[in-house]
Amino acid sequence: ADDIEDVRSVLRVCLLFTPIPVFYALFDQSGSRWTYQATLMNGSLGPFGTIQPDQMQALNSLFVLLFIPLFEEVIYPAFARCNLLI
Repeated sequence: ADDIEDVRSVLRVCLLFTPIPVFYALFDQSGSRWTYQATLMNGSLGPFGTIQPDQMQALNSLFVLLFIPLFEEVIYPAFARCNLLI
């Protein structure tokens, strides 16, 4: 009886992990889509140089590192002062 309950518990845990491959498949596809779109663009950043298509993959990480502190320290407090947060 305990073995059956253990198997049921394991199956419930496995059920929690079923959406993870779908998420990462879509997440990786968005990164490759950025790279494809970059091949169609000239990549010019004006006086700052040129960005290559394969460098577009790093932009997501860079945006996360830049925008999390910006939102936490500037944007969300400003929205809270204006009562715009839900």
